[in-house]
Amino acid sequence: MVSALGTLPARQREALVLRYYAGLPGPQAAAVMGISEGAVKRHIWRALTSLRAALDTEPARPRGGRPADRHQAVNQVSSPPAGGEAGDRITTLSGAGPR
Repeated sequence: MVSALGTLPARQREALVLRYYAGLPGPQAAAVMGISEGAVKRHIWRALTSLRAALDTEPARPRGGRPADRHQAVNQVSSPPAGGEAGDRITTLSGAGPR
């Protein structure tokens, strides 16, 4: 991780260190760097994108934490209990019985 941080441009590395290592909130990190808070966020986003690529990790999930593929989410739903009806499955997932 440290070697991957060393590959980042200085401003991106500085923004990451101030925000996550030093624990400064966005506005304070912006004041230290002499740039806007939006620019700090942009530097952090670019740095994290570069680090993910350098570390070859799984791609980030879209906002909201939902799987990118809707079918994947459907396939993660548990099957109904043995011998159960579709209504049993609805009960299992929502806590409410069939109407």
